Amino acid sequence: MTTVVLAILTLCSLSLKSMNRLFLVFSMVSFLNSLPFSIVPYLER
Repeated sequence: MTTVVLAILTLCSLSLKSMNRLFLVFSMVSFLNSLPFSIVPYLER
């Protein structure tokens, strides 16, 4: 799980550096998709 978080933080920093909002949104969606399905409904509240 720690490796995934580090990968997302790296993607976020790269997307901010390139000012690519679509890439940032894509990385966030990928992170949400990697979460357990039991936690996703809790976050959507």
